[in-house]
Amino acid sequence: KRDVGYLQLPAHHYRKTTSINKQEIADFYEKNKQKFISPEAVSLEYVRLSLEPFIKKIVLSAEEVSDYYKEHQSDYTLPERVHARHLLISVPAGQADPKVEKEAVDRVEGLLKQLKGGADFSALAKRWSDDHGSAKKGGDLGWMTRGQMVPSFEAAAFHLKPGAYSEAIRTDFGYHIIQVVAHKHSEVRPLAAVAPAITEQLSFQ
Repeated sequence: KRDVGYLQLPAHHYRKTTSINKQEIADFYEKNKQKFISPEAVSLEYVRLSLEPFIKKIVLSAEEVSDYYKEHQSDYTLPERVHARHLLISVPAGQADPKVEKEAVDRVEGLLKQLKGGADFSALAKRWSDDHGSAKKGGDLGWMTRGQMVPSFEAAAFHLKPGAYSEAIRTDFGYHIIQVVAHKHSEVRPLAAVAPAITEQLSFQ
């Protein structure tokens, strides 16, 4: 414990009895000129030209929109993609321990046996997958296009039919069991779906 006493001395009580001469002010100024530098400033006027009033006056024909669509059809082509789930039994990269590898293989084979027996893929993924981010969503990885996954995973995912699941797929992350929810082939979006965006783009140009 400490017993403390204090005395407060307000500065304004002493200002009236304090005198500062011109020389002291000049000396302080010379020593502290950097404190009194005004930053660079500019006074300006400007006019804002908004594009909106001009764009509203532009009228494009259906033919112009259609021609642009035909010339830039690749811009409106959706790539082949799959919606997949996976269940991961993790094995550290470069793992050389045969015992650890065998334990992972035994685990994944046990899960495959459950799936073949009618077990729900999402439920197994939530409980057993080592990919904790997707496990919370039943192993759901969302939609993926080619080039987003490691080659062995991609080959299996794009080969499976919707609803089917793979055997164990080995990657640097461990062993995966993959289930494809949906598979969509490359397709060109119809003109009607992209016409508003094309009209806006052409009007802006």
